[in-house]
Amino acid sequence: MLLQFGQFRLINKLLTKTILIKVGMPEEDIGYSKIVKDNVENTVKEGSFNAVKIGVGESYINAFAIKVLNFTNTQIGLLTSVPIFFGYLSNIFTSNAIAKLNSRKKLIVIGALINALCFIPIFLSFFVKGYEFPFLLASVTLYFVSDLFVLPAWISLMGDIIPDRLKSIYFGERNKKTSIISFCCMLLSGIILQQVSGISQIYAFGIIFFIAFLAKLGSFYMHTKVYEPNYVSDELEKFSITDFIKKLRYTRFGIFVIYMCVFTFSFRIAAPFFSVYMFRDLGFSYWEFALIMTGNAIATIISMPWWGKYIEEYGNKKIMSLTGMLIPFIPFLWMISKNIPYLFVVEIFSGFVWAGFNLSTFNYVFYSTSSEKRARAYSYYNILIGFSIITGTLFGTWLLRFGGIFESSIFIVFIVSSIARLVTSMYFLPKISEPAKKEISGIKLFWQVSFVEARRSLHNINIFKRRQKGKSFFEKILDEMNEIERSAGGRI
Repeated sequence: MLLQFGQFRLINKLLTKTILIKVGMPEEDIGYSKIVKDNVENTVKEGSFNAVKIGVGESYINAFAIKVLNFTNTQIGLLTSVPIFFGYLSNIFTSNAIAKLNSRKKLIVIGALINALCFIPIFLSFFVKGYEFPFLLASVTLYFVSDLFVLPAWISLMGDIIPDRLKSIYFGERNKKTSIISFCCMLLSGIILQQVSGISQIYAFGIIFFIAFLAKLGSFYMHTKVYEPNYVSDELEKFSITDFIKKLRYTRFGIFVIYMCVFTFSFRIAAPFFSVYMFRDLGFSYWEFALIMTGNAIATIISMPWWGKYIEEYGNKKIMSLTGMLIPFIPFLWMISKNIPYLFVVEIFSGFVWAGFNLSTFNYVFYSTSSEKRARAYSYYNILIGFSIITGTLFGTWLLRFGGIFESSIFIVFIVSSIARLVTSMYFLPKISEPAKKEISGIKLFWQVSFVEARRSLHNINIFKRRQKGKSFFEKILDEMNEIERSAGGRI
């Protein structure tokens, strides 16, 4: 999908003026080229560096704890829940930090630098003999706190600079690009670990953690180049977390938050133990682990733009409902066979449905919150999600003691998690509301977004036939920007 120079300049101009209208900034305050560089090119570059960090480093922290430090199942459960819990809990201070700094960008930049530096103590935990677990737990906790503390600020900033009508397309395309990078880096890391581990496992992890450190420094640098519109904290829009919780049952966003909290609790019962199951029960090598995970990544990469297209046409709730009813079956599928090709296909299905669920729930946050309240509301939402993560993981850890009746003790958390996910989706999804768009049945939607889109993609890669294609991603942006220009009364 190549953008011609003339199209790019037109998009630059339209996107620049649209953003200036949305934030109320006089056009002459900043040049077109700087707006485009800061709000389009640099955000994609930053996301690319961050994707390298995730694929190379973050994705292998659990493997480091299992294969090198030999942590127990209980320790793995704590390692995968406590840091994320404190990361989300830190969001209670995010809105005040933004107001104090009077800048979302400053907070994001500080968090990015700390996040990069965390890979140093993560690696050094191997050398702290006798205290490996508390040292790594503290290091990973700081890692996730630095990452998640600034997330509401990033959500708020992106919510302001990306027009509402472009969000599903923009994030679908952006997520596709970052997923490709993360996938390639995860595969490369698996190869590095497999080859270098024969010499020294700790040096193998030292290599990938060093790459992750450099990548996050790149992300930090790109954050410093991002342009931030003037941020004004509205004192009238402040509300406490107690007020937020009291009103959950009565607001559209509140019902969504309740669903996500219960659903998160349900899937976290099993989520931390998939890597344990692969390395210990199935005896996977680093390469086999990376190979299975590529199935998930490939499906995410390919399907993300498809989901963005259908979200735009049928709405967030329709996609959320479909994928929320399919996700519960994933743990069951993992129990059927140990065959690697089979599990590869299971992860393709997993990546496909999770891509739709994540994109639709992400977009729903933008849809159901106002710009003034978004940072604070998202902070409180993350705090509740954090509680769901740690309680779900601890419950799953407790359940493992009853897993002796199965071939693998992990199976009990797979079963309970699947049932809990299904019951949660069946009960809460009908309660989530969104203005109706085009109607379509769940079966027909699944058919179109999977088989029809897959067939269309295969048809489009035929290099011997000039394809008759619809409008590209950038052409849709042009149409939307022209529409925004008309609706602005010719002010741009």
